[in-house]
Amino acid sequence: IFLFITGIFMFSIAPVRYAFAQELVPEFKGTMSSLLMALSFFTTTIASILSGFMGDHIGLFHTFRIISLIPILTIPPILFLPKNIISYKSEPKNPGNNNL
Repeated sequence: IFLFITGIFMFSIAPVRYAFAQELVPEFKGTMSSLLMALSFFTTTIASILSGFMGDHIGLFHTFRIISLIPILTIPPILFLPKNIISYKSEPKNPGNNNL
């Protein structure tokens, strides 16, 4: 049950990740989405292979304990991210074009 809940939280962040990447490079929204999807598929494949290898050699119990610590390792890099990556404006870019 815990793995199921963890999976839900891990995959629920994907739309936010795609929107953030599209805001960083608004000229190439499709390209950014495609690159993120490719990166996601690639890292998921590598992670599955590595966790299977670890599970075979050190056991599943220890593998799951090690894998559960990986998200904690992402906290320090997050603290070094710039505070204001995107400066939002109060007015839309094309105020006359309201056809959304």
